[in-house]
Amino acid sequence: MTTNGEGEIVRHILFILLLLPVVAGGQELLDWNFDDGTMGPFTPLGPGWDVIDGSLFCHAEDYAFFSSVLAGSPDWNDYTVAFDVRAEGGVNHMLRFRITDFQDYYEVNVRAAPFNDVVIGRMDYLGWQTLASVAHDTQLGVWHHVEVMVEEFTIAVRVDGQDVLVFDDSERPDELRTGSIALVCLSGGYAFWQDVWYDNVTVSTMSVSVASTTLSAVRGLFH
Repeated sequence: MTTNGEGEIVRHILFILLLLPVVAGGQELLDWNFDDGTMGPFTPLGPGWDVIDGSLFCHAEDYAFFSSVLAGSPDWNDYTVAFDVRAEGGVNHMLRFRITDFQDYYEVNVRAAPFNDVVIGRMDYLGWQTLASVAHDTQLGVWHHVEVMVEEFTIAVRVDGQDVLVFDDSERPDELRTGSIALVCLSGGYAFWQDVWYDNVTVSTMSVSVASTTLSAVRGLFH
């Protein structure tokens, strides 16, 4: 059992690890900025997507409109996803990851007012579950930089350079050990439309030695 102070130390070490993927000898799995006018490695799984002025764009009209673009491999396991995102109308700035069959995935949603929070959730055979959330002020109509690290079953989220949320999924569902990523366009919940832009998407891994040794050491530091 950690004290509050010890938990903060662990939390900050985890966020330091969020910055390590490339410099620690990791591998770059994806790097796309849409400057060539194409979606590159991203495959649309619904309507509304286009590349406009060097950014990936989606327009959602109607209540609870959902569409996404998929990239990556079902074999990807531990990685950091970084991307820029701007939204208007609907409040959602959303990434899904460890996607295996579209019924199993983790999700991070950075929501603007009136919610003003960051939410980590999970979809599996039990249905949708909110795993963790924290208050966070996010403005619509401006670019935000989001980083999501997943290593084993620990998820860390950073928004605009600020350490926001760390969650360790103690249930460790086997079907969510690996999977690809998806960028999401979702209206509803507040506005019946959304315009969302994504850009500068990267996916990279930590070196095996850093990921396994350092994170394991951090988890056991105060036990």
